[in-house]
Amino acid sequence: MLRLKEILEKKRMTQVELSKKLGVSTVTVNLWAKNKSEPSLRMILKICEILKIKLSELVEQ
Repeated sequence: MLRLKEILEKKRMTQVELSKKLGVSTVTVNLWAKNKSEPSLRMILKICEILKIKLSELVEQ
């Protein structure tokens, strides 16, 4: 599971802002934030790059 919602709040970034930077819809990011869908590994790595976090910070163990 991803900790996307928590990290976005911490970084003070909206789902809309992240969706624009990733080139995906806001609905897609919303589904990821609610853990109703998971992004591809490529997208996960891109999210980490944009948010300047490590993969281990994003993925719940």
